[in-house]
Parts: sequence; C-alpha cells; structure tokens
Amino acid sequence: MKKIFISIIVIAAIVSCAKDSPALIDAQTQLDFFKDWMRRNHPSAKELKDGVFMEYVERGKGETTIESLTSWLQLNYTMRTMENLVFATRDSNISRTVGAWSRTTHFCDDFVFYNPSDTKFSAGGWSAMLDLKGGDHVKMYVPAHLGYNASLGMNIPLAYNGEKGVSYQDRPYIFELKIKAITDKPDIYERDSVEKWALEKWRLRPGDTIVEGIFMKKIVENPGGNPIAKDSTVSLNLTTFFTDKFIISTTSETIAKEYKIYDPINKSYYPKAVVVGNETDNEILNKVLPFMRQGETAEILTVSKWTKEGVNGDAASVPQILPYQPRIYLVTVIPPEKK
Repeated sequence: MKKIFISIIVIAAIVSCAKDSPALIDAQTQLDFFKDWMRRNHPSAKELKDGVFMEYVERGKGETTIESLTSWLQLNYTMRTMENLVFATRDSNISRTVGAWSRTTHFCDDFVFYNPSDTKFSAGGWSAMLDLKGGDHVKMYVPAHLGYNASLGMNIPLAYNGEKGVSYQDRPYIFELKIKAITDKPDIYERDSVEKWALEKWRLRPGDTIVEGIFMKKIVENPGGNPIAKDSTVSLNLTTFFTDKFIISTTSETIAKEYKIYDPINKSYYPKAVVVGNETDNEILNKVLPFMRQGETAEILTVSKWTKEGVNGDAASVPQILPYQPRIYLVTVIPPEKK
C-alpha cells in the first residue's frame, strides 16, 4: 500500500512538473511512466489500442454494442485523480461523501448521445466506451494526452464537480463507469421506462394513458367541481419533479419551503394562469386539464415530449434537465372562489 501511495504521488508530481515546465519532461516520458505505473499497480488492467487501460469491476449481460453518432447511453460514473480525489460524479452517495451534494443538482444517471466531439468526456473516455456493452462496470485509467485538455475547452459541468479545488485538466485520471443501457431509439426507450414506472408505482397499464406517454393519478377528487373546458382560463399550483421525486420547480411557497428550495429573492411563488388548449410553455397541461375538475389535484407522469423543455432537455437549467428525461407534475386546479 505504501509503494502504491508513493507511486501516485510521484506520477502526479511528474505530470505537474511537466505542465509547469514542458522542457523538463516530454509527453512520451510521461506516457512511459504512466504505463510503468499501471503495470506495477494494476497488472490485470488491459491496455486498449488507444493507450487507455481498463479493468472490469463487473461484466454486463447486455449484447448491444455502442455505435458512434448513433447510440444513446444511460451512464453512471465517477472520475478521480490519480491521488483518488473525486473531481466529478453522477453518484448521489459519492456526492454526499465528498460534500458536493445540493438541492439544486440532480445526481442521477446521465443520458448522453455518443459523440466523440462532445467535450463532456475526454478523447480517451469516449474511445474506450466503444469496447463496452450494456451492464458493463469498468475502471478506465486515462493517460494525460487522452484526458481533459484545457486548450480544447474540455470541462466537467460545474454542477457535477466533486471535491472543491481538484485539478484534473492535462493530467491522467481514473474514470469509473457503468453502462446502464444502450439504445438507438431514445424516444421508445423513454416511453417504455415511463410505462414500467407507471405499472410498478401506480399499478397502471400502458392502455391507461391520456395520450401516449402521459399517465394521471388523481390525489384529490372533486366530482362536484366544474369540468374544465377548452379555451377556459384556470388557475393552478404546479410543481415539477423527476421520477425519483427530486424537485425541479414549484409555484407553491409551501412546497418550496417543504423541499428547502424556497428563494424569495430570486423567485416568486403564485398560481399559474392557464388558457386550456393555448398553453405554449407546457403542452402537457393542454392534454391533462380536460380530464380534471375544479378543486382536484393529480400527479401526472409524462415523457419529455410533452414538457416545456421537450426531448432535448435543458443543460442550463437548475437543476439540469437531461434529454429524454421523464417528469412528474403535481397539478392542483384552484377553484375560482379560492384564487
């Protein structure tokens, strides 16, 4: 253990010196040292053709392979420096361990299109994925020249940073990755996941949809309430969640306080006015409100197609919304006398 620890310190020091003084050590020497370190500390790791080393934590049972510019991948991953410091993670438990978890960052599986020009992953990370199948859980050891290159603008999204102040650009790193799923039909994959969720959580069948991809469960029914007609104006309290009930947004001050996201300085909390059939922000409201009455509350499970952000999600939103990410809406139709 002592030898391994010393080796880690030495490789980090050499990479750091090379970064500060290029004449001190050239790229080939860095790579030779990296390979020597791998042979001594991880002799079972396989060297891939591009120079990344890989060892399996668990081999998956999937048969689907990854195709560049075709495949969508559901992934969970954690990235560490050679000193074992976390600089990025999608794992909620790890984010809590390193003090990175927050109520405005949704630590969950990522869903990405395989595009090696995307700077979310390094060149070595992208290329090594092509050797994997669904269910594979691996550790990759990526040499500096295939890692995050600062000059190319390669950066981890800030929300998913790990420990504070950890430098990871232009140096080798460890990429622990689990391939949860591979698909070339992300819309069908999302639809099927929503149907499975509705069956397991709400005991609803695929045929119980309002339209394809939208399920509704009444929480509070009001048979005597006025039905909601097309072109009528209604007032709503609207809260949006991911399917694990991580909150995205709400119009309710009470719910904002309950979920500890209350922010009276930057946000306002008041009911949303909707003209049924003419709602442009959330197409889903046009679909579900005709099935509700004044005074009712319902949970709506939907595919992303019907949401404000659509299938592309919103990488800039807080929290980040991924492509093809299902949502749950909590909708309360406020009776006119209680507006």
